[in-house]
Amino acid sequence: MALDPAVPAELAELLRRHHVQPVHRLGQNFLVDPQVRDRIAVASGIRAGDTVLEVGAGPGALSLALAPRAGRLVCVEIDRRLIAVLRETLAGQSNVELLEGDVLTLPLPAAAV
Repeated sequence: MALDPAVPAELAELLRRHHVQPVHRLGQNFLVDPQVRDRIAVASGIRAGDTVLEVGAGPGALSLALAPRAGRLVCVEIDRRLIAVLRETLAGQSNVELLEGDVLTLPLPAAAV
């Protein structure tokens, strides 16, 4: 079973295993409350056919809750160290696309903008 990055102890394990420490200049303050994460996902109003663009996916806490609701989830993360974490967190989510780079300069898929 995959670790849930919204659970503080599991996030710590994921980050330790991937040798990642948050970089606060990048605004990396990770969501560590599963109940808040789930309320955000419900409040988003995402439906099965929607394409969702998540900017700054971090370790994937919110992504885990958005992916089952969306038809397609495009996660953009500027920190290349977190791409491996996202791959682990979102393994098995066939509707998720991971993009590494700055969302302001990255060519995004047409349907995601």
